Amino acid sequence: MAAFMRHMHTVLAKQSPKLVRCYTSTVCFTRRRAKSLNAAAHLNYVRNVTVKETEHSSFPQHKHGEEDVAKAAEHVRKIINMVPGLDESQVQNFRHLVENTGHVPQEVAVTLLSCFGSCLYNVSPKQRTRLLQETWHMLQQNCVLEVGHYNSLLKAYVQNGHNFTPTDIITEMHSHHIVPDMDTYENLMEHYCNHGNIQAATTVMNIMKECGYPITEKVYNFLMTGFFRSGDVERARGVLDEMQQASVTPSEQSYTALLCGYAQLGDMAAVKQVLAEAPDVMVNSRSVMEAVVTMAMAGHTQHVEEMIQMLEAVTNCGADGLVYVSQLIAHGFDNFACKLFSGLHKHQKDPNHARLLLEMFIQFERPLDSVMQSMGRLKTDNFSIGDISDVASAAFRMGKTDYAVSAIELMKSMNHPVRAHYFWPAFCQYRDKGDKQGVISTAEKMVKLCDSRHDQLQTYLTYVYPALQKLGQPRDKMLSLPLHAGFQAEDVNFVNVTWIWDTEGPEAAWNYAKDKKVHGNFKLFKRIALNIGHLRTLDSSWDYLFKIVLHCFEGKSLEKVTGYILQEISKVKPSSEIRGRILDFVTENNMTFTEEDQNKLGVMLKDAPSSITESLKQVEEHGADKGHNPSYSALKELGYYYATTCRDVPAALRSIDRIEVMYPGQADYHSLVLAVAHLLLEEGRQAEALVQLGNYSDKWKHHLLKNRTNTMKADCSRLVRSVSTAADGAQLVESLVYYGYLDTAHSVLNTYMEALLYSKDLHEVTEGVLYTASKYRWIPKLNNVILWLIITQEAQALQTVVDTATGLLGQQEVIIRLIEGFLRSGQNQRVTQLLKKEGVLLGNRRIRELVQKLVKGLRVTELEGLVEAVRGIENIDRRILMSELIRCYGNLHDEEAALAVWERCQEEGVTLEPASLNILNNYLQAVNIPAPFSVPPVPSKHVHRFEDVADDYLYHCIINKQWEKITESLKSLTPDMFFKLVGKVPGVERALQATQRIAFHLGEVGNIDTLRALNNSRAIPRAAVENVRRALFCGYIHRDRQDELVWHLKQRTDILASYLSSHGLSLLKEKSQYHYGEVVSMIHRLAMNSQPRAAGILWVHYFTSSSSKADQLLQMYQGLDADLPLGFVFSHIRTTNKLELIPRLVDSLRSKHKLFVKAYDHCLSYHYSNRDLEAMMTAGRQLQEDGIQTTQLTKKYIRYVNYHCRKNNVPSPFDTNPTEPNISSTDKQQAYSVEDLSSDPNCNGNMR
Repeated sequence: MAAFMRHMHTVLAKQSPKLVRCYTSTVCFTRRRAKSLNAAAHLNYVRNVTVKETEHSSFPQHKHGEEDVAKAAEHVRKIINMVPGLDESQVQNFRHLVENTGHVPQEVAVTLLSCFGSCLYNVSPKQRTRLLQETWHMLQQNCVLEVGHYNSLLKAYVQNGHNFTPTDIITEMHSHHIVPDMDTYENLMEHYCNHGNIQAATTVMNIMKECGYPITEKVYNFLMTGFFRSGDVERARGVLDEMQQASVTPSEQSYTALLCGYAQLGDMAAVKQVLAEAPDVMVNSRSVMEAVVTMAMAGHTQHVEEMIQMLEAVTNCGADGLVYVSQLIAHGFDNFACKLFSGLHKHQKDPNHARLLLEMFIQFERPLDSVMQSMGRLKTDNFSIGDISDVASAAFRMGKTDYAVSAIELMKSMNHPVRAHYFWPAFCQYRDKGDKQGVISTAEKMVKLCDSRHDQLQTYLTYVYPALQKLGQPRDKMLSLPLHAGFQAEDVNFVNVTWIWDTEGPEAAWNYAKDKKVHGNFKLFKRIALNIGHLRTLDSSWDYLFKIVLHCFEGKSLEKVTGYILQEISKVKPSSEIRGRILDFVTENNMTFTEEDQNKLGVMLKDAPSSITESLKQVEEHGADKGHNPSYSALKELGYYYATTCRDVPAALRSIDRIEVMYPGQADYHSLVLAVAHLLLEEGRQAEALVQLGNYSDKWKHHLLKNRTNTMKADCSRLVRSVSTAADGAQLVESLVYYGYLDTAHSVLNTYMEALLYSKDLHEVTEGVLYTASKYRWIPKLNNVILWLIITQEAQALQTVVDTATGLLGQQEVIIRLIEGFLRSGQNQRVTQLLKKEGVLLGNRRIRELVQKLVKGLRVTELEGLVEAVRGIENIDRRILMSELIRCYGNLHDEEAALAVWERCQEEGVTLEPASLNILNNYLQAVNIPAPFSVPPVPSKHVHRFEDVADDYLYHCIINKQWEKITESLKSLTPDMFFKLVGKVPGVERALQATQRIAFHLGEVGNIDTLRALNNSRAIPRAAVENVRRALFCGYIHRDRQDELVWHLKQRTDILASYLSSHGLSLLKEKSQYHYGEVVSMIHRLAMNSQPRAAGILWVHYFTSSSSKADQLLQMYQGLDADLPLGFVFSHIRTTNKLELIPRLVDSLRSKHKLFVKAYDHCLSYHYSNRDLEAMMTAGRQLQEDGIQTTQLTKKYIRYVNYHCRKNNVPSPFDTNPTEPNISSTDKQQAYSVEDLSSDPNCNGNMR
């Protein structure tokens, strides 16, 4: 090493008058922001493209594993060896990935340094050197450097033509005790030879010989280049002879060096001679193209075109010509680059190649006039390369904002139309860069270049104002920008009012507008209305909206805006009070004039308060005075309003008559006819109701047959519920089927029987049973009928029902239903009498089904009664009853009672099965109670199910949920193996759960190939399809393929909700803000089109992440209430144990009754699973305070609380079940409620 240093200092001291010193410098470089690896979609500004204002994604800030970085490095190494190589975005992303790793592995560091050489084809050598130096300083802090790293640094310096000082590098290596190797010397030789320093190169070669390193063909090639650069042509030519003497065979690179040497001198004759004399295998297109670049850079431009033409005679043309085209562009030879490109690709006019050339011009920011000339030449050669708009589009996509704006200015000078939306990407990019002045200057250019004033004002509102607000521009200065740009004050005031409304609220907007002259624009208002949150939420400040509308609009514009506002209000569905006040305001200010407005107003009348009747009459009179006939929709809604809210039969019938006279071709007013019929039935006018139903059916029966919906079935059920006698109900049901309102009577027979039970008329109930049994071979609500007859002690009627049901269902089915009825009424002795009756046979299978039904509902009192009732009956297996009783007490978390059952078994001599004893032992272990019996071992069911031991191990880990042990196996799991594993799981339910769990973990490890195959397979159970899709969503994110994910979702927006989960959205937000914004935008578009299910999952994501946007989302889409998946929230609570979310959830839904009850039901379920009786009782007390009836909750949890309250002699916070056996039969008859029975899923008697 010391000898080498002395030689180097001696040589360099002769070359330079300055003293060669070893120094170390520290340079601070600003880290550039990483771009996305996959560029955004191509934007063609001639086709009215829009760009969304979203925050672009940056690389994640969390640490990446070494495995992920190693895979990325392997991928980069493959691209380096491919044509044309790496682009800047790929290298930047890889560099930031390595930076976030922490400690950088040595092989990864070598790969990273190799990225900044000639393989980075679309970046200038000077820029590559700057990026290389930044990366080198980073690696010095995060990596242990070795000789390979210095070799990669030297090689990149040489390829970039950087004039570095070799002694500095060698000294630094020496200070770190790193010994140069053969690659180090070769890099130094190439550096000296490229600069024509033959003396230094010869010294290095001598050192290599002293160190015993072979002098390879590569070294001779360097010497040949060095002789040419030093002007010694003869010695350069003689290098080939020296190689032959040294038994070194010249290669393709040798003849390339010879060719480039003559090209450097401009000796065209010698170039031709080399091409003629060299073997064909030694000269190819790369050799000639490298000579072309060399000749152009040396200034011999007169020969360049001839050299390009010579490419036609060389094989393998165009193999990697883009690299050399890029080098020509980087050095300013646009004309030659265009000709070289055209010559290489003249036989394959691929538009992607032309776009790549255009991106090279933009990357190096070549003058636009030169770019246009080059594009013109390519068009002459029949290349499809676009026009100046494509230059602006590509520049925006590549982040060259200033260049793109300059291209738009050139468009104007070329008399191309310039639209305001061309500038939208510029505003977004300047905003992201923090360039406030860039936003302002671009807005000024937009005003100067664009023709449409309307689009410019919209751009100020949607892009300029948001960008400047984010960058801290004062409000007054910001709002005055359009005025200074030359817009009318009235138009600017309207834009500012809209902006203030959206950002500061309606009151601030009104305070701004009331003292100013404001000219409203309906088109602008309509286009921006969806961005105004308060218009869609319609909170208590709705009156400010109408004040601003009255202040800004007049005449026809006011009419249009009024109609539009009424349409938006009808979507929001405000409360009855606000709806009435809005209608009063509209009529008082004469804001409804047109037929269209009456149509919108009619939609608002749904569920409106009766207090607006006067306003309604004023609307009708106003329309009649103007000679306007109400629209069909308005008439239909008015009639429905009269029939439901006002309960005015004549007015509703008048609306039907007017529809039939004025709109004889309209058929879809069946809901109005059913509402009128319901009102007539409630008034006891069934004959008239049937006449109305029949009249509509006579005209539009074909319409009824084609448009039967669940809503129509619900309306028919409402009709049937109003009957009071069996005969009237039978006539109504048969009429609904005959007229075509129902396809079958079975959908309303349950309602028919409920109505008869409500009447509490024994004769009518019995007649109803006989009618349905004879007519439809079915007794609806049979369990409820039997229980009611048992409670009322009507033995003769009960016998009639039992005999009728036995003929339909069989003896054993009827016996089970009788037993259940006796148990629910507390008449256990009658169960014993029934089972001991001669001829009554009941199998153990039927008993087991009944017992499991009681256990599932935690009906322990009835189960205890059954255990006592069957004592001594020989044909019933008592082990079944005692085992299930233990399970029931275990589910009630009463382990002492479960243990007492075992003691009773000991006394009675009942031997429990080992499985039951193990279940009891598990219950006792949960509360640390020792088992007073020996626990029998349960034989293992695990056997080798697969021939391959690895597959059997995989199955074993899946069954036992040991997912951390099989991560690598899941990454390579194939669809065939997936179905093979699931097929071995016993039981349908367990197989379904295994499918769901495996799919989730496949998503977590990023096995999207298998998940896509499963998603397209019909073999997946329907219940698991959404689990597979959600796992596929997460898998795309874990594989960093967000672009592909968003593209896939855009193709399947109809089932977007099935792909979403709170976990997946959180992952996407963490990985890429840009793609997260895209998905959220899709969700909002679906919600606006009345598809709120995806918005419900977005609400869960907001709520679980404690975002204030959750409440805003509920206010924005009022119909979202029915689609909130609260189960997802409690799944998140179970996983994360965030108990503080429960009270926040209840408080946020307090004003929404159905959701409020649903949330409490989930709370009870959560506390039940955690054995938290106190929390369940607290929830019950809160329910009482909030006025929620317990009949709306799951009875299982109510029974659980009531059981423990009775056991501990404390009052229950829930209502007492009226069918418990501690009430007298007389009291039961008074307390019995058919609604309570029908709401219990465990007593539903629907049997076909």
